Amino acid sequence: MELLVGAHINVFTGEWTQKDAGIGTSIDSLYVEVNMDSAAIVWPLFNSLQAFWPGLQVLARDIDPAIRTHAAFFSVWKRYGFTPEGFNLAALSVQHGLKWYPLRPELIESTY
Repeated sequence: MELLVGAHINVFTGEWTQKDAGIGTSIDSLYVEVNMDSAAIVWPLFNSLQAFWPGLQVLARDIDPAIRTHAAFFSVWKRYGFTPEGFNLAALSVQHGLKWYPLRPELIESTY
């Protein structure tokens, strides 16, 4: 069972100020961002920073899920020739308004 941990907590009160959990910038529990209380998907996007996850899964000996996760990231890379900053899983398209940043080694690191 995974523990969902939100992105931000008030260190003075101990209250969660942002209950979204996921991997990528500022948070690191699941593949897409979900609510830590209900596990409902709140942000159906992945970003290029999250491509480190398959490599971490391999290190944790979680091989079959790592293969599936890596294949998902790689299929987006093959389609666009790069890993976009944001990819909408619901629409299966690059997230509008986000610019591409070419210095993202996460997918290459996971591949290695």
